[in-house]
Amino acid sequence: ITPTGRAIYIDVTTLSKLNKEPTQDDILLTTHTHADHINKSFVEGFPGQQLYATSGKIELPDVTITSIPSAHNEGDEMKAEGASNYIYLIETGSLRIAHFGDIGQDSLTVEQLTTLGEIDLAITQLSNSFSNMNSSNHKGLNLMKQVKPHLILLTHFDNATVEQLVQEWPSGY
Repeated sequence: ITPTGRAIYIDVTTLSKLNKEPTQDDILLTTHTHADHINKSFVEGFPGQQLYATSGKIELPDVTITSIPSAHNEGDEMKAEGASNYIYLIETGSLRIAHFGDIGQDSLTVEQLTTLGEIDLAITQLSNSFSNMNSSNHKGLNLMKQVKPHLILLTHFDNATVEQLVQEWPSGY
């Protein structure tokens, strides 16, 4: 939620977990089109602006959101339209927040890192069999080493990847 009260919804699936009904002032972001990241009726009926697994930018007085093409799986083409995953850079209230969706790249590109810049909060995964990310290949951890966020909030993870993370960053779990 932005300082002015605008809600930003990301990858909504379970409507009963929402704490308020969306309004025309709110924003919906969808990182990719897998069933565990979308609720079709919510997307279709969303009253505000949205970026639905696409490149683009939303600029409002209290928030700027930039979509960055990425790869759900290593080797997927990272094209502006039709990429398999999108990172969302959310700038609001003096914070830079990056939501990585189900990124599965081995490393970030120079262009992605340049667009991201300094990140306060990274919302990301460390373990996900669907994007071949686990404690053996360290993909999630390596991506965060590139980004160097001040804080990491995990989405998909397991005990082994969390143990690796706490060895690299001061952590709470």
